[in-house]
Amino acid sequence: MVILKSIGAFFVKIWHWIKETAWVQPLLIVGAIFAVIFSIPYITQWVEGWSGTGAYSFYEANLLTLEGQTLSGDVTPADRFANVLEANEEKIAEGKYDEIDTESYGEKFFFVVWKEDCTACETAESGLRYLSDNWGYYDLIPAISGESFKMYTIDASQESANDDDKEYTDMGTAPSAFNRWTIAHINFFQQLNTDWDWKNSNYKVNESIGDDDYLKFFIDTDSDDPTTALGAFPVPSICLVDYTQEAIDQGVAGLREVVFSVTGDTDQQRASFLMNMWNHTETPSASNPFTDYRN
Repeated sequence: MVILKSIGAFFVKIWHWIKETAWVQPLLIVGAIFAVIFSIPYITQWVEGWSGTGAYSFYEANLLTLEGQTLSGDVTPADRFANVLEANEEKIAEGKYDEIDTESYGEKFFFVVWKEDCTACETAESGLRYLSDNWGYYDLIPAISGESFKMYTIDASQESANDDDKEYTDMGTAPSAFNRWTIAHINFFQQLNTDWDWKNSNYKVNESIGDDDYLKFFIDTDSDDPTTALGAFPVPSICLVDYTQEAIDQGVAGLREVVFSVTGDTDQQRASFLMNMWNHTETPSASNPFTDYRN
């Protein structure tokens, strides 16, 4: 009790000294103002994180984790997702459309590979968030009635608890969980390169997009070591996976759209670009570069 009184008396003396020392008060006020100013960015980040509006929070809300990723390709949620895409691709190649798995992840959805500290990833996220929030309003209307926004993402910068395992660190580039995931599913990406006539895809031709990022996406490399191309995987990669009857009828079922940036100066313009991408099977129109308006 005596100790508490002594401590209290000490702070009371300080308070009286501050009140009686006029020149200290302005310094304290100025210091408090600067403290508030410098705290604003941190407060903003805290509020954005709490409200789910901060950078990458929309991606993270739809994340397929790479935690525990091995080279076997059957451990993580990201593995299970890739395995379904690969199996569906095989069904499409065989013409067995009635056997496509649309129960696990849906009939139509965006798939995004992103990473932190990536300006283009943040730009794409703002458009995707706006599209999700305003789905069905303005010009953000799906061409096929009843479709709803759906998205899955993978964070290429995600660290996994087993990244430092010796069996991976000896492989050079394999310590990255994303690199292990890509190695495990490299056949899927390279098979897409064969099955999909991407060089003649509507968007690539209509917008005169070069081959470079596509080849990186397909992990196209002449090297015997597949890990040499992994560090170049384009991020962001915004893909559309479509198993609807319209896509099947047009021969564009599966993962048949991918862009590496989202155009537009505002969130609404970016959302409109993404809506056009979603509506890639609608009636050909010069306003939608993802449709075959060249004919």
